[in-house]
Amino acid sequence: MLVILLMLVNVPVYAEDEEVYTLKKGKVYEFKFRANLKSSDVVNIGFSDYVLYGYSNLTDYDSISSYGFYGTGTSRTFVSVFTMFVYNCSDSDVTMVITDGVITNYYEYDSPFSFVMYDASEEYFKITNTTDTSIKYRELQYNEYDGTITYRSSSETLKSGGSALYFGKGLLLLPVKTGNVQYNVTLEGVYEVNNYIRKGFFRVPPWILETDLGVIIRALLEQLSMLLPVGLVILSVFLLISLIRYIVRSYL
Repeated sequence: MLVILLMLVNVPVYAEDEEVYTLKKGKVYEFKFRANLKSSDVVNIGFSDYVLYGYSNLTDYDSISSYGFYGTGTSRTFVSVFTMFVYNCSDSDVTMVITDGVITNYYEYDSPFSFVMYDASEEYFKITNTTDTSIKYRELQYNEYDGTITYRSSSETLKSGGSALYFGKGLLLLPVKTGNVQYNVTLEGVYEVNNYIRKGFFRVPPWILETDLGVIIRALLEQLSMLLPVGLVILSVFLLISLIRYIVRSYL
């Protein structure tokens, strides 16, 4: 059982005249772009690892709807001024490289979200909303075969007092606070809470458990078919030597 509670600190940072930025793990960034007196401008951005990001002039950095994409790069055409929100949800610092676009300023925030990583392989994982209002959150699916994460851009809603059950392995992106509303939830099962995705939480099974049993059997049969003739030759030689020794001893 756990109650999530976090205080947020907003740290304004003024833009540098550079094209490379280092995004700290678990931090949220708000970038302001402007056009260069053209009919339209293009911004091209690449990230060294997966991040959550989105564009908006209407929502705030602590709104779930501000983060509609999960990836390592983006390109966008705009005509005036727009805002980009980036959440470094990776478990290490991420480099952000801008090849086109002009940043006027940006801000760095503590994460207004919590990542709940759960492993419900053997028993269910349960989340219950103990707040007096509904909570909008997002679900991420973890693929244990290739380690990839699938992000659902659409939000889920958990009503006050309501619960949801999950099975398998996955993550939930939960808001901690919006405005004056502090969200509280209780969690049951095998889980970990952090402000970034700790990939080490999803333990990789031993090699033997990841291998197809049929592949192992076929490999053993192939080796056996190669070793069987050799074994028969060795056995025949051994029996021949034993027979000769027996005959020699019989006549001596």
